[in-house]
Amino acid sequence: MADINAKAPKKRSGDDINPVLASIIKISALVVIAALVVLTTFIIVEVINRKKEVKEIFEDKHYITVGDFSTIVSENSDYVDISDEEIRSIVMDLNDNDEIYFYFYYSSLEKKLDKELIKLINEIELDKPLFIVDLDSDSTEEGAVTFNNTLRNNKHLRERDIANILDLTQNKEKKYQSFLIKFNKEELDATRNPFVIQTNDKMVTDLENLKKLEN
Repeated sequence: MADINAKAPKKRSGDDINPVLASIIKISALVVIAALVVLTTFIIVEVINRKKEVKEIFEDKHYITVGDFSTIVSENSDYVDISDEEIRSIVMDLNDNDEIYFYFYYSSLEKKLDKELIKLINEIELDKPLFIVDLDSDSTEEGAVTFNNTLRNNKHLRERDIANILDLTQNKEKKYQSFLIKFNKEELDATRNPFVIQTNDKMVTDLENLKKLEN
């Protein structure tokens, strides 16, 4: 005989979820996932766009690799080992006493670069011996050959105090946010220092002269 006084067992919380509440939870979870997907996509697009913007600081200019830079400034180089065909063509058309210009900058400091300087560089014709280097593009892999190390290890550039150009700070920022290195093969062949490093107004003057230079 059943005990009419027996109490029904208590239901534990969560044993019976309201269907409406379950739907709300499911929809909320989907909304969160969708939001994360959108956010991730936005971040990826921003990174890609940022890279494009960095490259477009100097429109259609010749960005040079550390390997090609080393080939150009090496003793007894005849330039045939330069990997970039356009750069190789420009350099091989030069006379030994013609100067080659390397403009170095940091893309992370883009907003601090002088707008008139950027405009000047963009106005220099592509067939002029001006090659661009973004020092922030150096590989961070251990043992990788980088511009930073290549510049520091060049004995002639050490004589020109390249370390100070790379390392000096002012008000906790790099003192030289961009600089120009001029290379003269004739000077190298004569066992003299083939490099001149220019900053600020002298750099601008040299670039203006290059712009006016007839081919």
